[in-house]
Amino acid sequence: MKELKSINVATLGEAPTSRRRISYPLLERYCIAPVSRWKQRLPRIIVEGLTDVFAYPIYVYGIENLDTTQKLTMEGKKIVMFSNHLSWADPPVTMAALKRNGFAEMAEMITTIAGVKLHTDPVRNFLGAPYDVIPIWSPFTEPKNQEEKEIRLQMHKKALRKAEETLKIGRHLLAYPEATRSRTQKLTIGQPGITHYLTLVENTFVLPIGIYGTEKILPVGAWLPDGNKASVTFGEPIEVASVEKMFEHIKNREERRRLIVDYFMYRIANCLPKNSQGVYERVYEHAA
Repeated sequence: MKELKSINVATLGEAPTSRRRISYPLLERYCIAPVSRWKQRLPRIIVEGLTDVFAYPIYVYGIENLDTTQKLTMEGKKIVMFSNHLSWADPPVTMAALKRNGFAEMAEMITTIAGVKLHTDPVRNFLGAPYDVIPIWSPFTEPKNQEEKEIRLQMHKKALRKAEETLKIGRHLLAYPEATRSRTQKLTIGQPGITHYLTLVENTFVLPIGIYGTEKILPVGAWLPDGNKASVTFGEPIEVASVEKMFEHIKNREERRRLIVDYFMYRIANCLPKNSQGVYERVYEHAA
């Protein structure tokens, strides 16, 4: 497999000359909708409107990789997006980055894999309401009793079934391998369990995403957003089968899964400023 190209993010926060900017006035975007549809669209109107106000500007890098991803989709390939996780504002900012740069259709085809807190925390529930979401049990939450163990098992099975169906019909998955928001604004260890979603369908590619600045828009513990610029970098799509082949000689399944998820975490790190790469800052020995 060829070595992935590095993406220069040294100028995060500065407006690159090559990025596209498309304006979406609220009246033009929403008020043309029939009144009968307002009830269904209201959560999205509010969330996207708040994103327009509080996440501005959004600098987008790696547009050429989105073009490649779009071509792969047209060829019947399946796309799983892996992103770092800083804030509950990450999904709407990612969607806005796509829509503002001519990839609105891609944004509409995303299903997000999110922890069960999405349905129990009022802020996260509100932010997730406009989007298609697959709830999962957090790997950091231990079941308190046998009943919760059964709930976790059934939720895991249901999530895998839904994810498989989602990919088969041509939608994309957006997942956060860290499985929680980083409290240090640096990449933390990726969870091997996320690899289950990579082998559900053949011809799957991973699109790495590095997001930066959202930790100031909606910090951990905050209920109200604050205005701040954000940056989203899209890496080069990676064929899952090629990565699996790299580690097929590893007999221990858990070790193999750990190496695979680390490989993709390094690709996310390559989409982030050096001071945000955390435990994945060092050079990856399997990059070539």
